Amino acid sequence: MKYKIKLIAPSANRFFERGSSKFHISPLALAVLASRIPEDFEITIIDEASEEFTLSDNDDADIVGISAFTANVKRGYEIAEFYRNRNVAVFMGGHHVSALPEEALKYCDAVIIGEGDIILQKVLDDFKEGKMKGIYKAEERYDLTEMPFSRLDLLPEKVNYLFKPTIHLTRGCPHSCDFCCVPPFYGRKLRKRPADEIIAELKHIKENYTQESNWVHFNDDNFFVDKEYAKDVLRKMIPLDLKFQAFAGLDIAEDDELLDLAKQAGALGFYVGFDALHSEDLEGATKSVNTKYNYIKWVKKIQEDHGIPVIAGVVVGFDHETKDSFEKLYEFLVESHVASMSMNILYPYPGTKLFDRMKEQNRITSYDWDNYVMDGVNYIPARMTQDELHDGYVEIARRFSADEAIEERARYAATTKMGELGAETIRQWGKGIKRHYQELLMGDREQKIKRPKVSVDAI
Repeated sequence: MKYKIKLIAPSANRFFERGSSKFHISPLALAVLASRIPEDFEITIIDEASEEFTLSDNDDADIVGISAFTANVKRGYEIAEFYRNRNVAVFMGGHHVSALPEEALKYCDAVIIGEGDIILQKVLDDFKEGKMKGIYKAEERYDLTEMPFSRLDLLPEKVNYLFKPTIHLTRGCPHSCDFCCVPPFYGRKLRKRPADEIIAELKHIKENYTQESNWVHFNDDNFFVDKEYAKDVLRKMIPLDLKFQAFAGLDIAEDDELLDLAKQAGALGFYVGFDALHSEDLEGATKSVNTKYNYIKWVKKIQEDHGIPVIAGVVVGFDHETKDSFEKLYEFLVESHVASMSMNILYPYPGTKLFDRMKEQNRITSYDWDNYVMDGVNYIPARMTQDELHDGYVEIARRFSADEAIEERARYAATTKMGELGAETIRQWGKGIKRHYQELLMGDREQKIKRPKVSVDAI
């Protein structure tokens, strides 16, 4: 018997159109999970943010799996409830439901806590026996050896993803940032795929999925934590003639050999987490790894000396920040000439130390998970008002996405080792930044700022 399984990545309810600039990324987690499903299942992957998907009574799925993060979990619950009400077995996984499994079980039959690689077979076996129910959690973490290739063939073919194809090289992060979901979900120990297995999958990806661009995205939180491991992978990548983009820590600027190898292997951009620009904020967030670095100096080294554009990952709203911090942030963005930026308001995600701390301090003003994205403000800042946080965020997005600002960054890139390729890459990224800013202007501002329902003493 062939069972029909549908794996769904829900769209967040606050998306204003399909293919949002903020989330136009292929759902790699589902492609990885699909590689673990045995042959007696017929698999369909649905990426609701990027393709038409209608809940229908005529759906013939036997079992549905839903992967959700906080901002799209409410839509995930709607989908789960729809299928469960029609006697279709439903399981859910992802960061949010791993943190709040009892919440999720109100809408689905089973929840996978943490990584699903090992435990998925148990879930499917129980489904076949009619007893899939409750919480599933692997007793040990998957060591990533002999990891099957992701089922990228099941992703929507006609979607022009911002990052496609994508690949996992490592899991876990040794840092303990209190606002980050990664350590609670993947653990603090860095687990690494063998370099030769990575190269084999990259060859497979190049032959089947990159088309003429030869572009691949490393979907790791920080592939460069183990620098010697990273160098080994990069050396073996050089003959593949690929282009890649990856997340990295700013400490990569200390290692010229690593940066040289990355450039030779095809690095077209590093997404670097700056998180906050004041050392006291970083110390408060327990990310002490960045406190000793001169941000501008290292950004210029990566971009000017090695020709790799830097995308600044910035979080605003830490406790030491005030309304004046936004002007300091913009000055940094201009002076450092970062190629692009991804900025988020601080979100107290369930499962993080930040969530627990703010909840204990009675500072969380909303558990409306739809609002945990883009310019949603869901807590009481320490040294500014909620309005000042929201409006400061939107103003930075406006200034950074202006045509003249994008073109100035592109002109600068052309005068460095980033060259004309870097300049054109910056212009392409600029389109996404502009689109994101336009999305911020949509919707009701008052619905995005979740104010306290009762008075709360000043922090």
